[in-house]
Amino acid sequence: MDFPQKQISYWSRRLAVVQPSPGLVPVRVMAAVAPGTISLRSEHGWTLTLPRDVPASWLADMLRAL
Repeated sequence: MDFPQKQISYWSRRLAVVQPSPGLVPVRVMAAVAPGTISLRSEHGWTLTLPRDVPASWLADMLRAL
């Protein structure tokens, strides 16, 4: 699954205007939505579902951008 950099940049800028990036984000660990996926859900209602084999460095970079 590829995420276009242009789309990630767009959402990063848009969300940065809505709320400043916190230093810590509350996390609740739950069972996977589907086998082989990771699902991230914010307290604001959005959910991001990714394949389990997504590189940790890519995920960290994306979360920093959000």
